[in-house]
Amino acid sequence: MKKMTFPVLAALLGLALSAECAPEAEFKLTDRGKTLCSVVVPQNASAPHRRAASELAKYLGLISGAPAPDVASVPPAGKYPVFLELVDDKALTADGFRWKADTKAFRIQANTEQALYYGVYRFLKKYGGIRWLVPGEDGEYCPWKETLTVPEQDSVQNPAFPKRSLEFNCANTSGMMPESWDWLLRNNYVLSSAHGHVHTTKAWKPELGEALRLRACRVSNSGFFEGILTGERIRPEIGHRGAEEMKRLYAEHPEYFALVNGKRVPFSGFEQPCTGNPDVIRIMAKHATMWSRLLSGEPSTFMILNNDATTWCECDRCRALDPASEKKNRFLSTRYWTLLNQVFKETLEKYPNVKPFGLAYQNFQTVPDGVEIDPRIGAGLSFNRRCFRHELDDPACPTNKVFLEYYRDWGKLPNPTYSREEYHAGVGKNYMPSEDSLIHGFRVYKKLGIDGASICTVPPDGTYRPFYDDTVKQGWFCEWQALYLAGEVLWDVNADDRKLLEEANRLYYGPAWEGGMKEFRALLKKACSETPGCFGWSNGSHPGQVLARPGFPEQLLSLLDAAEKAAAKDARALAHVKRDRYLFNLTLVKSAKEYMESFRELKAFEKSSPITMDGSSEDRDFREAVVYSNFIRLKAGFPKAGDEKAAQQTFIRVVYEHDFLYFAIDAMENNPSRIVNRKKAGELPWGDDSLELFLSHPNFNGGYCHFAFTRDGALYQARTMPGTLATSPLDSGIEIRTKTLSDRWTAEIKIPVQRLGQDCITGHTWLLNVARNRKNTDGKNEQSSLAGGIFHGAFLPLSLAGKRTLEAGGVKNTSSWVNPSFNDVFKRPNAKWAVNWDLGEKDLLSRGWSLNTAKGRGYFELVSRPENEKDYYVLLKNGNFYQIHKGYDKALRYSFRASGNGELTVMIFRFERQKYPRHLQTIVLRKIKLDSDVWNTYTGDYVKVDPNELAGLVFRHDKGEVKIDDAYFYGIDEKKTDVKK
Repeated sequence: MKKMTFPVLAALLGLALSAECAPEAEFKLTDRGKTLCSVVVPQNASAPHRRAASELAKYLGLISGAPAPDVASVPPAGKYPVFLELVDDKALTADGFRWKADTKAFRIQANTEQALYYGVYRFLKKYGGIRWLVPGEDGEYCPWKETLTVPEQDSVQNPAFPKRSLEFNCANTSGMMPESWDWLLRNNYVLSSAHGHVHTTKAWKPELGEALRLRACRVSNSGFFEGILTGERIRPEIGHRGAEEMKRLYAEHPEYFALVNGKRVPFSGFEQPCTGNPDVIRIMAKHATMWSRLLSGEPSTFMILNNDATTWCECDRCRALDPASEKKNRFLSTRYWTLLNQVFKETLEKYPNVKPFGLAYQNFQTVPDGVEIDPRIGAGLSFNRRCFRHELDDPACPTNKVFLEYYRDWGKLPNPTYSREEYHAGVGKNYMPSEDSLIHGFRVYKKLGIDGASICTVPPDGTYRPFYDDTVKQGWFCEWQALYLAGEVLWDVNADDRKLLEEANRLYYGPAWEGGMKEFRALLKKACSETPGCFGWSNGSHPGQVLARPGFPEQLLSLLDAAEKAAAKDARALAHVKRDRYLFNLTLVKSAKEYMESFRELKAFEKSSPITMDGSSEDRDFREAVVYSNFIRLKAGFPKAGDEKAAQQTFIRVVYEHDFLYFAIDAMENNPSRIVNRKKAGELPWGDDSLELFLSHPNFNGGYCHFAFTRDGALYQARTMPGTLATSPLDSGIEIRTKTLSDRWTAEIKIPVQRLGQDCITGHTWLLNVARNRKNTDGKNEQSSLAGGIFHGAFLPLSLAGKRTLEAGGVKNTSSWVNPSFNDVFKRPNAKWAVNWDLGEKDLLSRGWSLNTAKGRGYFELVSRPENEKDYYVLLKNGNFYQIHKGYDKALRYSFRASGNGELTVMIFRFERQKYPRHLQTIVLRKIKLDSDVWNTYTGDYVKVDPNELAGLVFRHDKGEVKIDDAYFYGIDEKKTDVKK
């Protein structure tokens, strides 16, 4: 326990938890080093009851410097008694408590053992000034007080929300985490666990159950559909052999399992059972009731979750449950809640002490249209992709706009509800301070009738598997401010969170707070809030964008330098600043480096003078812009070796300002008078000579904007959906001016990017492709593009490089196919990576690509080209490597370049799409003999057996030395494949 002298700490502590007005009388508990009170519990008090009393006594002694008061069953003479009492007080909720202080005694009263802890710890915080900022001794700030008094009162405190919990992710849930458990109780959170009593802990780990029981831990348990159907951990004869029981059920009753693409499938891909089958419902209800009987010894919660995937049964009986409104949006809410109504029916009748819950999740997040949920069944709301960059009710946030309506609808129901917050995975692990958004969300919940929150995080004293790095193991310290504030606001929704946060930071960082940390966090928080796009779990912007502006990382690091200097004489505060620096470098700085160095890029410089929209490229900024060309011809749908370069080249230049992108395009033409130009403004451009722009951004999540236009104003514009060729209408406000010259036609283009949902910010990167359809009556038509002859789905990064003196930035590719050039490289992190592989002198790996098992020792080397040390190709001497295409395209085309003297096999790994893809088959597409150092392009097509499958493109070494580069695998129209049926 760390102690601070009273004068120092008193100056730091705010008034957030202090009494609002001066009391009429005060009663001394300690005075000038003497103990004036005793702590009293009943003779038959339980172990948790006695431990709460011991905690009070311990900290009264620490605060006063006096001996800790005795804990007794009878008040000793001459001591002011402090009673800890369990009562039946109708004014109190399960977590509420009453403080009664008068001349005779001070009483802390509660209806439950856990609420006694809240009464004790909130007393110590309010009147003793103690703060527990993070778990463990390091987070404890205990002042010395010459005199500790309690004012005369009869006051009641009930929490604003009944649901106030943390969900510990990644750590072993059956591990001992006493520091985190204590921190929860000291900061107003509910402590609950599946291992909270003898029925669930059993004899296999009695010390775990005992430690939790001492802290009055409540019981919360859950089961997935699979376990509820098989009876795993429920039926003694099954025990933990659920997989065996599942195989037996599948062999004897395949109709219990989901019908997927005309076939009943087991749970290998986390599919759901056939939830419309009466026998499935009967068995699951029986097992739920059996488990509820075990839990019913004390108040418990029991949640039934779907198998963690979105595949549900397609049989007629199941589909008949789906209302038309849900079918339209591919929601399955009615199915899920219909099942839970049936499965929990007997539990609700027999075991009212067990509170059943479901989880609105994945493709059933909405309130069901086709069934009323039994009001006794609670609902957790797991809207994982919620954005924490924007406030929940920010109308400008397209993500939260959807979820806010979901919350509104759930809040209207009589059912208990709470929100499950994916905070750590969304922003916490990236060291992105977003506590303001989290706290604001709680206040929105209060208005909407949502009953609280469960925040996902990672306990600092948890037990983790070796592959977890410090973004997990020390992840709490990336987000400690948010977790601390959440505990206070979930208890008191009107708490002054700004004052609480200022006080907490001053304590934690000591002299470093004013010495640099305050400005550091303010600038970082501002950058997080201003970075375009959304930030959430597996959603939106690359975190590296937060620092992707020239000089900003250096500015922040200099503030950390200043903070360390200010804390040089305070070892505790200095250690905190150093840990923050370590985590900042491990998370955001690392992400920013990846973001800035991921690609070879096109550059656009910032607009510095007026641009006249007249179809020319004579303005100063265009004259000084970098010119890009080398358009590659498209022939028969893909580039051909030997005649790749387009005969009629096209040149582009790009300029930007915050709200606009400007393009100057010169389409060279040796016969301008014979251009096919029949379409006019208001018509579609197809069939005429035209140019096309494909424009994307990481915030578009794989989607892109597509523009096509002719010289005389025919225009097509649409937004193409991620992972598909499906489009939606787009009204971009694009402005195009053209001119025809003797050797070309030119286009000047201005796009208001905010109409696309994005800004142009220096250091950020867009994704661009420009394509050309040359149509001329001379008969020499050709199609070409800047991205290697590919039109849809292929991009080059366009870096917004600021003024001409600035360096370019970068962005991480988020498409279905990544790093085709192999240029996004990283050093092998440790010996456990790529075991039995020789990676050459530089020991590099290529991001997005996987090395497969080799016969003997594999050899995979990334070799730099002499003309550009950052341009790599693969030298393969043994083994094979692959990448999985993540899209849903039925037909795929591969294109790669190869050279060398050896033999190579191109294969497909078929995978079942699931949480952990399961290998189905290996298909050999072709064998290639190489006998030259000349790079040639090889292409071919593959049609999936099922578009829902995953396809991995594999390069297998057979003989000699093989060199590979520019490997693309992209979706095409199945009708245009070269695959023979």
